[in-house]
Amino acid sequence: MPPIVHLHLRLLDRPFGRGAWLRPTLRALRALVGLWLLCLLSTPALAAIDIEVVLSESSGLYTDAAKELKQGLGADVNLITTMADAVERRDKAASVAVVVTLGTRALSAVLAREPATPVIAALVPRKAFDAAMSASRTPSRPVSAVFLDQPYARQLNLIRLMLPSRSKVGVLAGPDWESQLTMLANSAREQKITLVRETVSAPRDLHPALQRVLGESDSILALPDSSLFNASTLPNVLLTSYRKQQPVFGFSPAYVRAGALAAVFSTPQQNARQAAEMVQLALASGSLPQPQYPRAFWVNVNDTVARSLDIKVPAEAFLVAELQKLEKE
Repeated sequence: MPPIVHLHLRLLDRPFGRGAWLRPTLRALRALVGLWLLCLLSTPALAAIDIEVVLSESSGLYTDAAKELKQGLGADVNLITTMADAVERRDKAASVAVVVTLGTRALSAVLAREPATPVIAALVPRKAFDAAMSASRTPSRPVSAVFLDQPYARQLNLIRLMLPSRSKVGVLAGPDWESQLTMLANSAREQKITLVRETVSAPRDLHPALQRVLGESDSILALPDSSLFNASTLPNVLLTSYRKQQPVFGFSPAYVRAGALAAVFSTPQQNARQAAEMVQLALASGSLPQPQYPRAFWVNVNDTVARSLDIKVPAEAFLVAELQKLEKE
């Protein structure tokens, strides 16, 4: 029995002079206290908060991210999983505190659905997020994101760390990448890097544009523009750059395996973990945090390419530590 209740019962048991007539009242009070304790002990715990996670696909990449999200949110959250193609069929009356989308398809599907529940997007590139927001039917809806791609300053820092004597970085992108190229140019200017850029209007123009860029740059930064860099064009880009003794910096481990010198990237698990932190912050503060780039990241290096180009590179863990140090300055 809690000490305070025990004390109250002892006080009620004390004699009151002519207190015999109080005994029925004491019994009634004891019964009330017992009832109060029973209610207190049998009161259920607060219900778990409902969070919906919408997956673009059922592949391992998205399911692994969903597992990491669940782990990051903890036991107090009830995670409701929905596939992007089933979003419209889900009960629209079902109330959730926040919707977390994994991938671009999931984000687009959720933005097309009512009601306007707050959304946190993960595993979505910055450019795709901006496009989805522009096409949204509810522009006033609270939406935030942890982007999949890396901030340009971090990518350029990696190039400077690995190629300290080179300062001309070549980039190629389609016409719809102008806003991204402007952000990249601003970051390059801050780091005193010369950006050699070419806008490629059609895939057939990629090779001549690449040749022009290679003539003025000393390394290539590949952007996630699938209209230019894809499975059919990537081998030619890598081989042409290799023949010019210019390393290519990619944006994923797959690029490094294919022949890029290095890439800085965030794993789906790291992305989902940060999304979980954003959900917790939103629940605690009542408002969504601002869209943000990934905080956690890793670097992959292709040692074979480095040796072939006679480039001495530090260990991957060292590069990660140095990048983190630069971002704290």
